Amino acid sequence: ASDKADLERLFRLLTRRIAFLTKGGPAPETPNPRLPPMDSGILGPWIAPDNLTITVSVGHSLFDERFGLAHQAPKRLQKMTRFPNDSLDAALCHGDLLLQICANTQDTVIHALRDVIKHTPDLLSVRWKREGFISDSAARSKGKETPVNLLGFKDGTANPVSTDKALMDKVVWVTADQGEPAWATGGSYQAARIIQFHVEFWDRTPLKEQQTIFGRDK
Repeated sequence: ASDKADLERLFRLLTRRIAFLTKGGPAPETPNPRLPPMDSGILGPWIAPDNLTITVSVGHSLFDERFGLAHQAPKRLQKMTRFPNDSLDAALCHGDLLLQICANTQDTVIHALRDVIKHTPDLLSVRWKREGFISDSAARSKGKETPVNLLGFKDGTANPVSTDKALMDKVVWVTADQGEPAWATGGSYQAARIIQFHVEFWDRTPLKEQQTIFGRDK
């Protein structure tokens, strides 16, 4: 997007595509075979919802001088700072928007990404992307089991209880009494950092040392 009007058009278009993809339904037909297909086709003639979620986040750079939105910036939003021992690739840092696409299957995630890219050629370009996953057993437990990370330890055991609304309003959601812009109420802050695991070295580390590092039994 090159100006405020384009940015508004982008958000409206994203809203429509996300609404369609998360609801599911028949894949759109292509009435003119001389034109590109309306859908990638990788999910077949019927697009299942497949628990698809698409979370849209705005980056610090979106509120620079390009779109005249500096006065609408969330007051705690800032550019990610460099941490000790970081090895950063500038091509994989920052951005105006971040889409977190999650689903039961990888095919659904890829289909959604391709759909968004296809429908926003003049408004959006991919700066960087990363694929992620949680363990199958944790996914099947539907939130009843804590996921195990690639180092073999449970990750998220002490997370706040998501069903506690008062607690969520305190530690997760932006509320109307926090002095944030009105549009941000009901949203949240997100930090995205890529952590490299040296699993070959880790797998040769004594169990006692591993447990000392994590502060818990494996």
